[in-house]
Amino acid sequence: MAGPEVARLVRPVDEQYETVRAISDTMRDIKDTVDQHTETLAAIGETQAQHSELLAEILGQLSNRTSD
Repeated sequence: MAGPEVARLVRPVDEQYETVRAISDTMRDIKDTVDQHTETLAAIGETQAQHSELLAEILGQLSNRTSD
């Protein structure tokens, strides 16, 4: 293959490489965001569970007071 032909073929390959790299970087950013959201949702779930326990305790105390 002559030099100009190789250069003509290399350019599209380089462009494709950059495109794939950009997609890869974007996917990594998306994964990081999803991981952060997963951690946040887990913390929210724990807080909700604690609040549910506390509310059940308060309701139990109120129920005991009204039945006395």
